[in-house]
Amino acid sequence: MDSPFLDRLNTNYNATAEEIHQIRQIISEALLERSRIDDEIEKLRRRQKEIDEYVGGHRTMVSPFRRLPVELIQRVFVHTLPPHNSVMSAKEAPMLLGRVCSSWRHVSLSTPLLWSSLHLRATVELGRDVSLQTRYGDAVAAWLSRSGVLPLSISFVESDEDDYASLFDTDRMERPSYLLNVLLGFSSRWQHLNFKLYRRYLDTFLRLSETDTPLLETVAFEITHPERYTGFDSISFLRTPSLKSVSINHSVCLMPPSLPVRWENLTKIHFEQNLTLEEAMIILRKCPYLIACALAMAFDEIVPDMVLEHAVHLPYLETLRVSAIPQLNANLLRYARNAARFFEPIHTPELRNFYLFASEGLSHSIITSFLERQKVDIHSFSFSIWPDQTVPLLESLELVPSLRLLHVHEDSWGELCPTLNEVFFAQITPTASATSEPYPLPYLEDVDFRLPELSEVTDETILRFILARTSGAPDGVSRLRRAHFTFGRLQGIDILPKLQPIIEEGLEIRLNYYLADIDYAPSVPFDPCSYMEYAESRDEWMPGFPSL
Repeated sequence: MDSPFLDRLNTNYNATAEEIHQIRQIISEALLERSRIDDEIEKLRRRQKEIDEYVGGHRTMVSPFRRLPVELIQRVFVHTLPPHNSVMSAKEAPMLLGRVCSSWRHVSLSTPLLWSSLHLRATVELGRDVSLQTRYGDAVAAWLSRSGVLPLSISFVESDEDDYASLFDTDRMERPSYLLNVLLGFSSRWQHLNFKLYRRYLDTFLRLSETDTPLLETVAFEITHPERYTGFDSISFLRTPSLKSVSINHSVCLMPPSLPVRWENLTKIHFEQNLTLEEAMIILRKCPYLIACALAMAFDEIVPDMVLEHAVHLPYLETLRVSAIPQLNANLLRYARNAARFFEPIHTPELRNFYLFASEGLSHSIITSFLERQKVDIHSFSFSIWPDQTVPLLESLELVPSLRLLHVHEDSWGELCPTLNEVFFAQITPTASATSEPYPLPYLEDVDFRLPELSEVTDETILRFILARTSGAPDGVSRLRRAHFTFGRLQGIDILPKLQPIIEEGLEIRLNYYLADIDYAPSVPFDPCSYMEYAESRDEWMPGFPSL
């Protein structure tokens, strides 16, 4: 651009009044030219955008994805499903898929497998608002209808159990649940059910017979506030021949052996309600094909010898989980004796996973005796323990050399010496110099220890244990993949910096110290993804059961 002042730019020249007028005229003309250029640039940008959209539109027509067969796209969509039952949320498949484009929406809506599972949570507000419940129920019906004729997996959590006011909402108690009635309309395709029901809603299922649920394989019921209920022995659909797994968490369910199920067909059972020893023996003898069994026991009744005089053969049982916490007024001597008697007649040649959660009244020698009789290759071993049991604990671990998972939880009790002490960890910490003896638990990969307040085990001891089973593991010793420790004391030293290299290599580690990890989280609004523990994969429906 030409200007009579080019040789005076960027100098200290002081323009005259006449020159100032001339300079302002030059600036005005330059800005006018710039404005014309800006307009031209904007026109070019609009044109560029039009070309991009033009090219993009044509490119999508030749996209390789558009040439994929619909069947292949459907298979890809199925792999986007979450590992749990699907929820009515636009943040997850299958609903998320329909928000991409009309084509994807059409494919997703016409893929029955995407809609064959559903996790539902019915809040107190939903129960009080009939119109809202009706709209929600209609949406559920539309969802499940898209699944065609496929078997269904449904999890349903009814009410907020922490809403104390709902306990006195008699209108809500008496009114049938429209949402449950919708689900009952699909009973012929039920395959996996997990229901957490409030009060008397259990009687909604009384109208069903075994012929109404021909595909049913898994049933899990948890009843909250069970003071008013209809007994499980009246639910006849449980007799369906296809049923393989039953889980019932109900503190006042009467006589579980009287449940209308075909016991001989069951492979998994879970009763969380303090069975008597006699009830447990009856059930186990009825289920010769059990693969997984979880029982909550009372062990506080007087048991005739004839109840235990015959052996209980469970030739296919791989997982046994027993919890036995006595009542406050229980006879602890009888409790301990019955616990020992429970295990005596049981034979499990294929047992791989053993869990026992009991009180301080039991000696760990009960576990040792059971393992000695079974002579099995245990892979997972989880139990609660009490003080002054270090020697029996180590003896039982010698019986399970192939152990891969070890979870031990110890609680304080009086002034007795803690079981999880320095001696215990020294015995299970492999050292490179110990070449003449087999390494302890050479296949161990997953540990979870809860140490009591009185335990003197230091952070340095835990660090040595972890390093000896990870970066410093001798040949023949598996590396830890998961290590969780809960301490009944405050933190001594921070060992995480020294473990950082093996954490980066994949070690999952968690260290919880007394009062160090309390999280007072604020309440959150309704979330359709809440209570997801009820929507997990089939084997996780029975708490404490690993995938088999």
